[in-house]
Amino acid sequence: MGEQLISQLRTFQARRKFANSEFELRGLMPSDSDLCTRLDELFFNCSQALIELIEQNYSLSQRKKYLKAYLKSVERKSLDTEEAEFVAEVFFELAQIVDVDIKYLLNSWLYGNLMGSLIKFSSYFRKPELVIDTLRQPCSSCLAALETVVLARNTDVPDAVFLIVRCNACGGFNLVDHGPGIAEMRFINYTSVEQLEKSEYDAERAMRRLEQLKYFRK
Repeated sequence: MGEQLISQLRTFQARRKFANSEFELRGLMPSDSDLCTRLDELFFNCSQALIELIEQNYSLSQRKKYLKAYLKSVERKSLDTEEAEFVAEVFFELAQIVDVDIKYLLNSWLYGNLMGSLIKFSSYFRKPELVIDTLRQPCSSCLAALETVVLARNTDVPDAVFLIVRCNACGGFNLVDHGPGIAEMRFINYTSVEQLEKSEYDAERAMRRLEQLKYFRK
């Protein structure tokens, strides 16, 4: 088993995970070459550390500890949304190889600790879902449907945040308010850009922040 894992990790190491062709497969413009080189080096080093752990028969918890440390070493704010999601997908792929569940860590890194407990990271993770409800609102720029698939509800979950999101169809920014009681959800046709805690933002202030974001990210 250990030899098989090491072989898979060696294959993972050898692949240029942030080559221009990988971005093109996702329909994205390639990122800065220096950034891509740093990310490839980070994943090479992370997978090498995991190989050494497996060779020494370290536990799954130790593997998770190393993955968490390498994930935390990537500054989320230095990446745009597409880059961050790309990095998260590669971390998820690596975690699957070594049989470690880091979906919650990835959610928290991508969206913040609060939203990380609610959003289902599923770029590679596929299983049948029980859809309880689907919330829809039109994009304010192109009218495309921004959908939130509700997978679980819990009356104890508070109405805690507004989300500023970006429409996948046109790139326009929108304000989304899901309301209370959603324990698990998935985004369709939009990505989260910023979360505004309602303890600090009312609806009017959240709209002002949205307009600021639209202006500065033209």
